[in-house]
Amino acid sequence: MSKIKYGSQTYPWQMNIEKFHGQVPHMVDILRQAGFTGMEAEI
Repeated sequence: MSKIKYGSQTYPWQMNIEKFHGQVPHMVDILRQAGFTGMEAEI
């Protein structure tokens, strides 16, 4: 098994705040399911 870990980068300032309000926990769950080990939010 590879010891390489992957993270994801998001751009919340480009997201529609009304549409995605409160969705960060859901985003983290999806990223975890996809095998990512971290998330970085560029603000």
